[in-house]
Amino acid sequence: MEHIDPTEQEVELTMNSLDGLERAKPKPFFHTRLEARLAAEKEAESGIFSWLLQPKVQWAMLICLLLLNVGVVVGFGGQENSSVASEPTDLMSAMVQEYSFQTSSSLYDFQDF
Repeated sequence: MEHIDPTEQEVELTMNSLDGLERAKPKPFFHTRLEARLAAEKEAESGIFSWLLQPKVQWAMLICLLLLNVGVVVGFGGQENSSVASEPTDLMSAMVQEYSFQTSSSLYDFQDF
């Protein structure tokens, strides 16, 4: 007697189940409805801003944006910002002057205890 592997048996059963299948038939007027849907999508794509969706326009905008970024980095990269203090104490005094902080407060004065 021939020994059949369980996997081969499953494959054989699956292949036998496909024997009774028939070719699928579309609903009536399927082709007409499909053409109408494609025409409607094409009309929707021809809107006012449809030219923005073209790849050549997108690439041109990307290159302009990159050039603008490079220009900003090069233009402002060499300038030093004189309003930012270089030392922590200068930064602290600049913040006190900018935001009108009180230099002494009785609430946080721990020497009175």
